[in-house]
Amino acid sequence: MKLIVKREKLEEFDERKIYRSCYAVCLNAHYTKQNAKKVATAVTKLVVKWVKKEKGVINSKKIRAIMFKILNKIDPEVAFLYETHLDIS
Repeated sequence: MKLIVKREKLEEFDERKIYRSCYAVCLNAHYTKQNAKKVATAVTKLVVKWVKKEKGVINSKKIRAIMFKILNKIDPEVAFLYETHLDIS
């Protein structure tokens, strides 16, 4: 079990949250559901791999930064939306 610090409290890392947020931002960037699933799955795998390598408790801000970096390589628009929570729909 990997713990993260989120808003000054500890909680268990949940990769489903990574998937859901990535999937939602892809839909906001007007991806098809199929493409959003592909991107969300790929990003989730990379984030989980990174989390497993980290030692100790991880700050949720660091996870967001890693997600942003990964998304930016895939699609800068999606990364921008993720970072700013901008809803363009």
